[in-house]
Amino acid sequence: MDFRKQVNGIVLLVSETLHKDPISSQLFVFSNKELD
Repeated sequence: MDFRKQVNGIVLLVSETLHKDPISSQLFVFSNKELD
């Protein structure tokens, strides 16, 4: 995941890749590869 994405890019990622509704009551958590 590219953390430089604006909110619109993250909404698109959630809806198209995860097939989830980005405005639902679900919590989406993203992290980097190293899990710092």
